[in-house]
Amino acid sequence: MKSKILILVIALGLTAALSFASPGGGETTGTQTGGKYGGTLTMLGGQYHDPGSPAQEDAQPGPIATWAATVQEHLLIGDIEKYGKMGNGEFPFEVSDYIPDKYIRGVLIESWDVNPDRAILHVRPGCMWYADHVDWMETREFTADDLAFDVNAFWDNKAWGTRFDGVLAKHVYTTDRYTAVCEFETFNNQFLYYIGWEDRAYYSPPELEDNNPKIWTNQVGTGPYWLKSYTPGVSMNFAKNPIYWDTCTIDGVEYKKPFVDELIMPIIPDESTRLSAFRTGKVDWITGPPAATWDDYDKIGPGVKMDAFNNGNGKVVWLNNKTGIMTNRGVRRALSVGTDPMPIAQLVKSADLPLRYWPQSPSNPDAFISDKELAPSTAVLFTYNPELAKKMLADAGYPNGFKGEMLVSYEPPNADIAAILQEQWAKIGVDMKINIKERAAFDRDAYSNEYDSVAIPQGFDAANPIAVLSSEVQTDAYYNTTGYSNPEADKIIMALLQENDPVKQFKLIKEASAIVLDDAMCIQLTPSAYRTYWWEWVENYYGEFSISDGNFTELTPFMWIYQD
Repeated sequence: MKSKILILVIALGLTAALSFASPGGGETTGTQTGGKYGGTLTMLGGQYHDPGSPAQEDAQPGPIATWAATVQEHLLIGDIEKYGKMGNGEFPFEVSDYIPDKYIRGVLIESWDVNPDRAILHVRPGCMWYADHVDWMETREFTADDLAFDVNAFWDNKAWGTRFDGVLAKHVYTTDRYTAVCEFETFNNQFLYYIGWEDRAYYSPPELEDNNPKIWTNQVGTGPYWLKSYTPGVSMNFAKNPIYWDTCTIDGVEYKKPFVDELIMPIIPDESTRLSAFRTGKVDWITGPPAATWDDYDKIGPGVKMDAFNNGNGKVVWLNNKTGIMTNRGVRRALSVGTDPMPIAQLVKSADLPLRYWPQSPSNPDAFISDKELAPSTAVLFTYNPELAKKMLADAGYPNGFKGEMLVSYEPPNADIAAILQEQWAKIGVDMKINIKERAAFDRDAYSNEYDSVAIPQGFDAANPIAVLSSEVQTDAYYNTTGYSNPEADKIIMALLQENDPVKQFKLIKEASAIVLDDAMCIQLTPSAYRTYWWEWVENYYGEFSISDGNFTELTPFMWIYQD
């Protein structure tokens, strides 16, 4: 392995003066092939703008999943050491929201016992809330009371939706310092996912609720880092938690995590600036750059590594089924027929992938409804035909088309996608104004169904065959950003959540999915082709995307920076 400076000289013919990170230096341990401590890791993902509020009461999943996850932890997580690329390679951990149960391990709980009546959760002794950076709490052990408080507070906060209504019979309670009990009113086979490793299932201490939880530097957790500083518009800087409990084993040697002394997450809205920061070594690791920039990343030179995959996500048009013109099923179906996804697939370089990816991924053939299985009334929705679309609009009561607004999340290339759709829909008489908003503002409007008619999000998950239906389709589910509601589909989904037989599950998945597709709840455009780039001085990383519900920062405690 060459040093960072030498790699940059070879790749670029220059060395970069880093403005916010200086990887190198620090104590080293182990051998040249073992884990090495010290230095700084600087990484870029979805940090285009300042995050919203981390407070649970404000119910903003983006800030919690991307930023707070460095400080706070899940109950459960993907076992990357045993089953990932650093283990036996059975599961690549490349999808954003799906990890089969067999690949999960305990984090804040060390074991669990679940039956149709209740779940008993056994807290791992020795996990500590690190609170040396705040004056309103002492560092102390995470207990079953903390677990119960967090789950109950989540359930009581209806801004998060009604996830546990009808599932939990009563509030979670404890029987001793390390045991929490969840009694079920109705068994739900996704319960461990909901409380264990979903993107909202990070655990914070009860004391935080009374000490301004909206302030980022007040965040306290049991995780591998603590938030050292936050400069709006610049970066969040995290420092190593000196009493972090977890370890990893490399070449038979056990190491305490994390390896790096500091983790930097810059806030960079401009794609060319992000590319430049990576090219010059200011950024060590970047995930999810837009497809339009891939050629530029590929040309940087030797020393850059890359992994390409589909992360179980895709591009989609959300249609507001709850209010306004899109409550008209005929209009939704007409707009679907008047949408050509191919230019968008070409834009995001996924034209070689199956265009239909939702609500079930074609990579899961047991759950996916093939083209041959589609009802004729559904199949027509996936063939672009603007003349037919105009006729369908007329049949739905809009012979002269209509006007509306398209809410668009800022992340590239959403603005380009919106422009393509605007032009296509104009051909069928639909005049759609584009309204681009930063992520926090977009999420606020989208999750409350307070958008005019159409919304373009960063993406839509399709990997977990059960969670997609229960989270994105079921009436009043938190991630049901379209406001869709169909009693027949709801009945099937409820039966699915209580079914443990995989054969019966797949049958129910297909039944519910067929209804949703025919209703044109949304317009699926194309699955996402995805890439991660990193410099070769970032070691013990093999291209994984997530070991929880789409969050990449939980991979960082395993990484170290090569040092001379």
